[in-house]
Amino acid sequence: RNKRPLWDFSSPARSPPEAPPSAQEPSLAVEFRRAELMHELRERYAEACRDIMGFEQPPSDSVDRWLLEQLAQPRGKDAQDADPLLPKPRIASTSNVLVRELLAEVPLRCKRRGGQYLNGKLARQELDRYCASAERWVRRLPESPRRAQLAREVAELRQWLKSPGAAPPRGRAEAPERCPLRIKLEELN
Repeated sequence: RNKRPLWDFSSPARSPPEAPPSAQEPSLAVEFRRAELMHELRERYAEACRDIMGFEQPPSDSVDRWLLEQLAQPRGKDAQDADPLLPKPRIASTSNVLVRELLAEVPLRCKRRGGQYLNGKLARQELDRYCASAERWVRRLPESPRRAQLAREVAELRQWLKSPGAAPPRGRAEAPERCPLRIKLEELN
């Protein structure tokens, strides 16, 4: 930097750049309609998550993450005619952000506390929820060798949960890294 400041605040104020000639003037009616359409988009997304994926509700903030991905996309020369909020609406079909959010819910996104998996009874409850969700997912899949393999894995998890080694510790709590339930949660995710 040669000891020069990054910003020179002593220069005279400049006027803001002019908007491109094709840009629309802000309008309450346009923004209200855009808000209505976004609400409808969120409702359709939630409905698709229920009907196609079997979720009770869509992953939290997944639509917002997708919108942020939209805003982060480079804008080309044709961007002047595009909607400022959704410049590339077809990106949803190839969005890694959206795919990652949806796959994290299959069969169940396990709860954490402070970035750490749960221990003891709470971990047991989470494993029971995970197993029940996995069973529902396997039933939804079409018959195939992969479905049969997944069904065996879910049955093995159910058997493990019935075994004495999967019982929550009684009395003095174990160190979190030695809790068998927590270890199983970490393996599944």
